[in-house]
Amino acid sequence: MATRHEDLLAQVDGVNDVFTTTVKYRTGTLALTYNGQLFPPGQNIDSEVTDTTFKLSFVPPTDTDTLSVIFEDCSLDDVIASGMPPIP
Repeated sequence: MATRHEDLLAQVDGVNDVFTTTVKYRTGTLALTYNGQLFPPGQNIDSEVTDTTFKLSFVPPTDTDTLSVIFEDCSLDDVIASGMPPIP
């Protein structure tokens, strides 16, 4: 299982509090970085809506410097569970 870091700044519009990752994350592993500060997994995360979408407990303003998440990537779990080898 790989740890992944994704920049979410392009999704900040001053209204949005729901963000999407490009791959599936393992539930409970989302760690937010906001304006350079790293928060423990779950802190400032209001809810995990789907396996790629989560809701923050605040709305980042448009002048946000950095917004990203670090998480355990579980995008290959379905492939592994099926018994099929991943495509190299």
